[in-house]
Amino acid sequence: MSVTNGNIVLVGFMGAGKTTLGRALARRCGMTFCDLDDYIEQHTNQTIAQIFATQGEEAFRATEQAALDEVLKLKDTVIAVGGGTPCFGNNMEHMNQHATTIYLNAPTHTLIKHIRMGTSVRPLIAGKTDEQLAEYIADTMKHREPFYQKARYTLNIDTITTEQQINHYVEMLRKITDRQDKQDSLESPAPSKPQLTIIKVGGKIVEEAGSLERLLSDFAHIGGHKLLVHGGGRSATNIATQLGIETKMVDGRRITDEAMLRVVTMVYGGLVNKNIVAKLQAQGLNALGLTGADMNVIQSHRRPAQPTDYGFVGDVDSVDADRLAALIKTGITPVMAPLTHDKQGNMLNTNADTIAGEVAKAMTRHFDVTLVFCFEKPGVLRDEHDDSSVIPHITATDFKQLVTDGTISGGMIPKLQNALSAVDAGVSQVVITQATALGQGQGTKITK
Repeated sequence: MSVTNGNIVLVGFMGAGKTTLGRALARRCGMTFCDLDDYIEQHTNQTIAQIFATQGEEAFRATEQAALDEVLKLKDTVIAVGGGTPCFGNNMEHMNQHATTIYLNAPTHTLIKHIRMGTSVRPLIAGKTDEQLAEYIADTMKHREPFYQKARYTLNIDTITTEQQINHYVEMLRKITDRQDKQDSLESPAPSKPQLTIIKVGGKIVEEAGSLERLLSDFAHIGGHKLLVHGGGRSATNIATQLGIETKMVDGRRITDEAMLRVVTMVYGGLVNKNIVAKLQAQGLNALGLTGADMNVIQSHRRPAQPTDYGFVGDVDSVDADRLAALIKTGITPVMAPLTHDKQGNMLNTNADTIAGEVAKAMTRHFDVTLVFCFEKPGVLRDEHDDSSVIPHITATDFKQLVTDGTISGGMIPKLQNALSAVDAGVSQVVITQATALGQGQGTKITK
């Protein structure tokens, strides 16, 4: 459906930058700017808070609806719509019919930062700590996120505290609206996909308190939707030793007999997973620990016993991307343990790299996916003894040449093959980096 009046509507949570970016976009494009809350105040001589307090919610919603109907009749106007407005009645559908709607999606820490910088703080958030604000935002977004996602486009916002940052996002908004203008005589394009960053972390990073705290802090500050996949093999080995259970390895891979299966289920699905979930809750993320058996999100089959019988080890058959996506879009951050199931009552120990890769591929139906593997090295190295020799970018063609000349060998070959497979399946990029550099744009990027 084409937009005939040239209007642009910005929706999103309080602090997402609707007014700041809306005003700047209107100036850039020679349009008029209208804030719905200000429009109501100008035409009623009351703020929305006063209307709600003196007349009640029903009168407030009626006033809001009437004002929205009027501003959508304007032409060539950038309209900033209050955080809750899209979530009532058919407001989101109504806006989609009369304007180019764009969801400004900002992470919790950015929302808090922008709210704190505001010239006036609403009574709703006055006196709250950052932790209390994060909890309020998470609870509210559970209801609002599904409505925001109905906007035609999504623009992920990091921060807009400088003129340079504002100009950057205004240019991105302008490109979105230019794209819409070119569709005026065509059916409206599907909304751009929201971003999802999948982080896989393992080794001593998740088993040492200091490194884990830093990693989870960096993870919490990544913009957009997030999902964490973790390992925990060292912890499993330590617990097995304490229980008198022998750890058997073949070519670096764990043999998972019945006794070891009990250990890894306890350690991966319990000790390590719930420790991470608790720490992410402290960071303001509403995290949920999952194995593949939970909600049947990852189903596997037991690996054949030939040529090596690894025991209760799973090879992934399917990922329920629809259920995972629905969960994520309610504001939940999944934390996935390296365990799957066979739908016949058996848990299966499953490689965490494999889970991260298969989940990333499946989620491309719903998201623009970036997959990040966190290691103890800063990336793929030209010289394994020189941490400064990071190869910044690898494509499929580069990979073949690097294997041929011996630069890449051993265990790095299957890691990069899995990364390239994910990219071929629609993952935007795969990043191999050091856990301490998460979110800093460092490491090796694998793309087509």
